[in-house]
Amino acid sequence: MSKCSMHLNFLLVLLFCCVSPASFDLLLENPVVGLVACSPGQIQALTQFKNEFDTRGCNHSDNSNGVWCDNSTGGITKLQLSDCLSGTLKPNSSLFSLHHLRYLNLSENNFSSSSLPSEFRNLKKLEVLSLSSNGFLGQVPSSFSNLNKLSVLSLSDNDLTGSFPLVWNLTKLALLDLSDNHFSGPLNPKRALFELHQLRDLFLSNNNFSSSLSSEFGKLSNLEVLYLPSNGFSGQVPPTISNLTKLKVLRLSDNHFSGTLAPNSGLFELHELRFLMLDYNNFSSSLPSEFGNLNNLEFLYLTFNLFSGQIPPTISNLTSLVELFLDGNELTGSFPLVWNLTKLSMLDLSDNHFSGTLNPNSGLFELHDLRYLNLGYNNFSSKLPSEFGNLSILEVLSLESNSFTGEIPLSICNRSSLFGLVLSYNNFTGQVPPCLSNIPFVNLRENNLEGRLPHNFYVDASVQTLDVGRNQLVGKLPRSLLNCSSLRVLVVDHNRLKDTFPFWLKALPNLEVFILRSNKFHGSISPPDQGPLGFPELRILEISDNNFTGSLPPNYFLNWKASSPTTNEDGGGLYMAYNKTAYAPIFYTYTDDEEEEVQVLSWKAVAFGYGAGMLLGLTIAQVIASFKPEWLTKIIGPSKRRNH
Repeated sequence: MSKCSMHLNFLLVLLFCCVSPASFDLLLENPVVGLVACSPGQIQALTQFKNEFDTRGCNHSDNSNGVWCDNSTGGITKLQLSDCLSGTLKPNSSLFSLHHLRYLNLSENNFSSSSLPSEFRNLKKLEVLSLSSNGFLGQVPSSFSNLNKLSVLSLSDNDLTGSFPLVWNLTKLALLDLSDNHFSGPLNPKRALFELHQLRDLFLSNNNFSSSLSSEFGKLSNLEVLYLPSNGFSGQVPPTISNLTKLKVLRLSDNHFSGTLAPNSGLFELHELRFLMLDYNNFSSSLPSEFGNLNNLEFLYLTFNLFSGQIPPTISNLTSLVELFLDGNELTGSFPLVWNLTKLSMLDLSDNHFSGTLNPNSGLFELHDLRYLNLGYNNFSSKLPSEFGNLSILEVLSLESNSFTGEIPLSICNRSSLFGLVLSYNNFTGQVPPCLSNIPFVNLRENNLEGRLPHNFYVDASVQTLDVGRNQLVGKLPRSLLNCSSLRVLVVDHNRLKDTFPFWLKALPNLEVFILRSNKFHGSISPPDQGPLGFPELRILEISDNNFTGSLPPNYFLNWKASSPTTNEDGGGLYMAYNKTAYAPIFYTYTDDEEEEVQVLSWKAVAFGYGAGMLLGLTIAQVIASFKPEWLTKIIGPSKRRNH
């Protein structure tokens, strides 16, 4: 599960109770059929409006699009036409003669290269106006402030510029969405934002707004959603935020806020808060115990700040918490007491300085709704408790880069719900557990595991990625790997495996990454039948530092259809660029002493060497696009992960 997307779509809820609906696709075929309540003049204006654009992209089966007219006046009161029109919205458009309009939704059309016509001021009865995702350019005309009946205004996901638009007279505005544009500058009180006393939902995310938050925000006492991520806001949260007693959603993520969250900051008086997202800022100091006052909180994201000290015990007061992300800070102490957090589904404490054992008395193993647990990049130690088996619906478990010891309990991996198991860079001993077939993504890299790989991979096993590199494994690759038809990544480097080249693995239809480096593989690299090497989906092959012999004929690569020769952006160098959309969620990272191999996980480039006679590899780079699910990015760590 990914972090919650908070860009709420209220526009579909705020529909008017108008009479005589008529399907717009009927209008496209016959401008009269189904519009018996509409006056001839309105039908003519609507037909002219349609003729101003290319409508071949319209989805005529989309029942959400349509026209609504008033029985008594014949005027068009509602027009919803999304994902249909292509062309320029001109100032003389017939749209602006539809003076009865109260609801207008033209979102997700292609009005690129159009600016917002000031003639929207003619539609003085408008109460809902959605122009999102259209490609509009330039500034918002000041004439928009004449639309004094507006309760909903959405201009999101365009290319609009300039400062915060003038909103004088829009005193009935309840929802304002300017997100995903290029607005800039401070939120100047003179632009009248803070006079919108009916405003409930404010979305300004993904713009270039800057400066500190004005204390004037305290005037917006009806605000329920304040959504400001990905801007350039700085400074501290103003104390007047305590006036927003109805606030349910506060997201300030990915800005430059700093300073401390003081107990008297006003933030902890927002008792209606459900979502609090302060991640990717520069907040510092310890976590105040007053967090426990926010007892309606369901989602708390404090990722990548500078918080230090221990987690206050009052965190256990947040009994409604569903997701808790404290990763990427400087927090210390033992695993926190979480007895009362029985609704918790996602918990991320990774990339901090926590230490000690995972004590069953902490309440961790009583979190029966837990699906995602990431404790990576800390200083936890000792053996893993068998009580991990109590987490019966756990899907992702990441404990990488700690100091865990002992054997890997079967109770961890022997369950059908587990999707990702990341135990790399610890001190686990014993054998590789025999229950890996069930788990799509497994990373046991750089431990002290020994013995042979399990031989019990069953038919149609779920495993897609298996990394057991840098352990002390011996023996051969098990033939039962042939049952893993979904296997895409197999990494066994830096072990003591002794075998010939496993040509038989070419039967795996999806294998993309195959790393055998630094083992005791031996014998000829030439296939017995002298045919192509196979492996049609292979993108990365790493076989250096073994005892292979023979030459590497060019026809090996004839069947590597997943890669194709190209040149880099500078016009030089041979690359093998993946020629279709790549979905590459693999748990494979190199430590600093493997830097020459670059970053396989991020799919930037991989290099491996080749010499004549004794095969050391092949010098070639791969540039590969990637898609990583957000939960996987959490495990791998974003690009600004700090080194502790």
